[in-house]
This record gives sequence, structure tokens and C-alpha cells, in this order.
Amino acid sequence: MNRRENDTAGARWMPLNRSCGFETWAPLDPGRWIDFNPCCVQLPSGRWLGVIRRDIVPPVPGMGTVWTIELDEHLCPAGEPRLLLAQGEDPRAIVLGGRVLVFHCVIERAGDGRVNGAAMRIAECAIEDTAGVAPMLRVDRVLELPKNPLQKPRTGDPHENWEKNWVPFPLPSGSIGLIYSHDPWAVLLLKADAASESRQFEGGWQGPGLEWAWGEIRGGTVPVPAPAACGGERLITFYHSSTVVGSRKLYFVGACVFDAEPPFWPRLMTHEPLVVAPYNTGAHRFGWNFAGSVVFPLGAQPVAGGFRLLCGRDDGSIATFMVDGEALLSRLAPLREARAVHNARGESISARHEPLVPWAFDASALRIPRLLALMHDGRGLFVDAAPGDGVATARLAAHFERSIVFAANGDEHRRMRQLLALNCIDTAELRLGEAVFDEPTMCELGLLYIDRAALAEAILRRAVGVLEKYRPLLVIDLPDDERGVRRIEALLAECDYTCEAIFPFVPSCRLAIPRESRTNHAWLV
Repeated sequence: MNRRENDTAGARWMPLNRSCGFETWAPLDPGRWIDFNPCCVQLPSGRWLGVIRRDIVPPVPGMGTVWTIELDEHLCPAGEPRLLLAQGEDPRAIVLGGRVLVFHCVIERAGDGRVNGAAMRIAECAIEDTAGVAPMLRVDRVLELPKNPLQKPRTGDPHENWEKNWVPFPLPSGSIGLIYSHDPWAVLLLKADAASESRQFEGGWQGPGLEWAWGEIRGGTVPVPAPAACGGERLITFYHSSTVVGSRKLYFVGACVFDAEPPFWPRLMTHEPLVVAPYNTGAHRFGWNFAGSVVFPLGAQPVAGGFRLLCGRDDGSIATFMVDGEALLSRLAPLREARAVHNARGESISARHEPLVPWAFDASALRIPRLLALMHDGRGLFVDAAPGDGVATARLAAHFERSIVFAANGDEHRRMRQLLALNCIDTAELRLGEAVFDEPTMCELGLLYIDRAALAEAILRRAVGVLEKYRPLLVIDLPDDERGVRRIEALLAECDYTCEAIFPFVPSCRLAIPRESRTNHAWLV
């Protein structure tokens, strides 16, 4: 968690879509179908074919279908979609031995119609690719893959009946590698003899798990050759994860480089998101009963200068995104060991690159700090004027170059000192007493956090001078009384700040942004 471990240049790596956007496909049949979660496959002729999920409007969970569509060299549609599978979701396609194998999941239902699981299947397809005619696939057969291939003991958890996001890649031997999971890292070997009527696993390998602070890492794009600078014969896949940020589940994209030969060991990963789904959109706009914001990569195309990703957006549209090669290489780093310590009671506590906290705390306290870490690159100063249980304090102090934390009393001062030491945060100055915004220590103030409603107005009035001088982001917890709220809103307006209620899970919390820089954050909020 030491701030300086992240980047010798002194700032966090920010998501690439902060400065460049998605290129979104026009709807293929608006009002009738929504198109999303696409993959791409290059046929032996060199032409590109998209394999996409389509759901009828309005969408019904578990009723997805799979279609193919010709793509141009930029992975944009160049023809009309053709139905491939009447049931299936989230396809990933590979070419193997002159065939295309489309791995996809199928939603399962109980006798009463309730969704109760998912299974993985392969559609094995012949290729019909004639010059002057749009390429297409013909399904020869569909085979179901065994569940629980790692043969883990069953515990009765309903999630054990769900198999999704297996990521295939062809091997020179004619078999198929399958990234079954990223945490723990597990790659399976699938026998793919065209003459066989079944598909059996021939073995597998497990390695160190991939962990980061943005949710459990899950399957993403079909692997393609990694940049030569990554060393040796290696492949790269762009994975996804999700976690609650602010008051909405957001999806994230990262990358992993692993050996192209057994045991397929993971070597490098991005520890910060390459791409983040914007907070200000969501799947609800396409008729889903889900307000999360989604970016879901399934296809990757190596191009000059980087990789073009083919992604689903908000479970209702398709978009491409260019990952700059130099930006990618600068962000790839070796895997890190998971941190674990013991608290005063001897209990083991650990964290997936989130703060280690040796006392009971509400994990939802991390949701707003996650959003702030995406909005600000960490240059400059973070001030926590009322740290509370310290969870947000530690998360943000690890993100910024330097921090000042004001502890209200001796007990809070001791707790904050213990928390900062436990997380190896040596860039924070801990002060005892009320928040005082003295110069020149407030130089380059980038974020002011006020998480104590009873003190909010008094702290804000003392901070007016530094707000006007340094124009930091501000998060403030409002009091219960309406007059107090109106006074704070008026004070923010006088300082030319917004006062935004964008956290339904925490209705008293406001995000305040200088009006002159509001558009700089429109990519996210």
C-alpha cells in the first residue's frame, strides 16, 4: 500500500478511457433486438467474423441468442447478422483445424421456471467462406461441457451450479486450453478430436491467483500473442471484474500475460484498470432490471500500436476500444503476493489490495473512495478532516502522493496511527485536533473529505480559502436539518462548486466539483 510502490512518476495509472472513448456500433435492428457481448475471430481466409449475443426487446434474463456477422478490419459490422444458436450467451470463438468452435453458456431453469444455474457448451461449426459472399458458420453439433471440472467438494452454495466465462485458446497440439478461473488461476486442457462424440478434459494446471482492488477477476477476451517486450512465447488476455463504486456496480477491464505453453503460468498483469465502465450510464437504459454500468470484453485484435478490444456495453450495445501498446506495457507488472496479518485477537485478516483494517468495519465505506480514486490521479494532497473508522482514510491515503489526517481525540489518533502503519502508508501526516487549513501545508490540495455531518459546515467555512485557491474535489456528509443543508449548498455555490447527489446508497453524501473543471470528469460521472 506504500504510495510510491505504484508509480515512480508520482501518480496513479488512470483508466485509458479517461482520454479516449469507445467507438459504438449503430444498433443492427433497433426496437426489435439489442446486440451485445461480442467476440471476433479471424478466419483462415484472413476475413473477420463477429459472434455476438442478441436479446429480443424487451430483454428477458436467460433468453439470449447467438448470431454471426461479417466485420471489417476495424471490427465494425460489414454485413447482416445471421442466427447461429437459438439459445446461448457470451460467445468466445476460436479457429481449430479448419473449424470454428464457439464456446458459450446456456442458462438453466428449475422445474418452476426459476433461473438456477448455467452450463458451458461448444458449438462446433464448419466455415463457409467464399469470395464475394459474406462468411458464415454452419453448426455441425453442440456439446455440453462437464460442470465442476476442478472437482471441488460441493458445499451446497447455489453459485456452484453456475459455469460461465471459460476462455478458450487453441494449442499447436490440436487441443484447447481453457482459462477456467483467474483467482485461483486454473488452465484446463480439453481434447478436441473432431471424430470424438464427447469432449473430455485431459489435465490442467493451477498457479498464483490474480487479485486487484476492483472485484473478482473473471474471464475476458480470447488470448492472442502478447507484445514481444513481454518476453518469450506468451499470450495476453483482457479480463473483466466488477464491484460497487459509489452507489452502482461498475465493470473494469485489465490485462494478464501468461506463458503460451504448459503450465501456462501467469507472469504479468495490470494492477489498475485499463478501462472502467462510466458511472453515469447503466444497463437499465436497455430495459434490464439492473442499473450497473458494464464493459465486457470478449474479443481482442492485435493491431499496429496496440490492441483493439471488442466489448459489450451495458448489456445492450457493442463497442470497440483501442488499447495503446505503450500505455499497456507501462502498466503491466509482475503479480503481487496477497497480504495477510493477524489482529490483536490472533484472527487472520487479509485484503485484495484494499486497506487492512484490524477492527470491525463496514465494507461499504470503500465505495465512495473507489470512485474518487478513479476521478483523481493522486497527484498532490488529500485531506481527511474527520476520519471516522479510518477505512476511507487508508484507501485514499494510499492513492495520493501525500495526506493530512485530522484525528479528533487521542483514541482516534492512536487508531489512525496503527492503521496507517499496518498498511505501510508513510506519506500521511497525522494531526491531533480540529481541521486547520494552514498554508503552505495545503499546497496542491486535490481532495478534501468531510465524513462527519455534525462538523461539516464549520469545517467547510474554515476551508473556503483553500477551496478557492486550489480547487480540489470535495466529498461532504450533510447534516439532517434542512437549514444546515441549505447553508452548505449556498456556501458551495459561492465558491462556484457543484453539489451533486449521486449516491442513492448514501443519500446524505454529496460530491462537489469546481464548475470550471466539471467537464473533465464527464467521462465517468
